[in-house]
Amino acid sequence: MRRFSLLRWALALLTAGPALAQTPAPPAIRAVKCGRLLDVRTGRVVANGVVLVQGPTILQVGANLPIPPGAEVLDLGNALVLPGLIDAHTHLLQNYKPELGGDDNNMLVTVATLSTARRALLGAAMGREDLEAGITTVRDLGNSGLNGDVALRDAINKGEVAGPRIVASTRALAAAGG
Repeated sequence: MRRFSLLRWALALLTAGPALAQTPAPPAIRAVKCGRLLDVRTGRVVANGVVLVQGPTILQVGANLPIPPGAEVLDLGNALVLPGLIDAHTHLLQNYKPELGGDDNNMLVTVATLSTARRALLGAAMGREDLEAGITTVRDLGNSGLNGDVALRDAINKGEVAGPRIVASTRALAAAGG
């Protein structure tokens, strides 16, 4: 009987452990220093730019900002830093080949020869290329498949793959006869 009560007590502690744990500390602050920073509000390039980031949130951007003690510093030297770009018309799950001539032929070959899963993987590669080129948000205007763009968007949002934020339309949208 005593062993049973000790076991119950141990199980109660194990299951209550997460509830008793302290809330996690907020993510560390990171400071990105750059020689030049594009201020999109004024349209000017300012010298000695600093971007303060905590987790996924940009806290502050400006020239000569004080860097909090203990912040992780990324010094980009004299590099120019600008906000992420937005591609408002893309089809990440398609990779057109110029030799096929035109959208219709490329769409037909893509949809007929690649599964939705394969196209989502293609989208992951193309999304990473966009991100590395400075495009941080895309509006995907349809993939004529079964929600591969949504699966890719969700994987990016969960941090499973690297890529831009995706505004997904799911299936391709077009005017009648368009």
